[in-house]
Amino acid sequence: MTAGSDSVEVSVIIPAYNAGQFVRQAVASALQQTFPSLEVLVIDDGSAQPVDWVVELDPARVRYHFKSNGGPSSARNLGARLARGRLLGFLDADDLWAAHKLRSQVDALDGRPRAAFAYGAFDGIDEAGTPVPRPAHFRPSGDIAATLFMYNCVTTSSVLVRRDLFQQQGGFDESLVWSEDYDLWMRLAERHEAVCVPGILGSYRINTHGLSRNFARLYETERMVVDRALARGVRPEFQRQRRRRLGQLYFDFGYDCLRAGRPADARRQLLESVRHWPLGWRAWIYLLRAAVAGS
Repeated sequence: MTAGSDSVEVSVIIPAYNAGQFVRQAVASALQQTFPSLEVLVIDDGSAQPVDWVVELDPARVRYHFKSNGGPSSARNLGARLARGRLLGFLDADDLWAAHKLRSQVDALDGRPRAAFAYGAFDGIDEAGTPVPRPAHFRPSGDIAATLFMYNCVTTSSVLVRRDLFQQQGGFDESLVWSEDYDLWMRLAERHEAVCVPGILGSYRINTHGLSRNFARLYETERMVVDRALARGVRPEFQRQRRRRLGQLYFDFGYDCLRAGRPADARRQLLESVRHWPLGWRAWIYLLRAAVAGS
């Protein structure tokens, strides 16, 4: 099979930045899909050591493009502009897909024409590929906007989205360094359905040195996403959940600070949590723990 436009249903977009040790595995997991009508676009976001060698893994289906560093959003958006498929799959360079992932999601979207995207659960692995527990989330299908407003239940590498609707929303907001994925899923979910495919669809690499660990900036941009959703006013019910949502956000921030050994920062965030949502009993408990830890 060639990667001509008449043979590609799914374009897999892999942003890569200094990810040489993992990107081979990520590309291989995409090429091993039981759904064969795909292309893989590796967008190298200015790596010090380019990974153009990935094309050798399957010259007929893998395409490589090097660009100056602009962040994962700009790399994914460029991949979407270069894509040939009607569906876009996003795979981070250090994550992995289960072999059935695309097949199950293509079938799910074909059976649910009102859904803008399909998503699902990923297990966790560390840098060596050893399983790492991840918190379980409720992942609904249909109108998921209310659930998504309360917490981001969508793992980026799990998403398969219709390209035309992705383009209608303008893709990822490149002004956001963090939470740009959450922002896009919110914008899509406010106007369209989504479908959650059951089972484990892949593995998410938990890198303690990566962007996911810079939780101060992460929560700052998550608050921006929440504020933007409120400002758009597409879903008036969000206003009724505003205080509870902010209480949850500050609780999560404070909890992470406490785990990181920063009790003073934890107290500040947990105080914000109970200020916004006094009924959040967990925030009171962890506020006490933070006070004891800092005494």
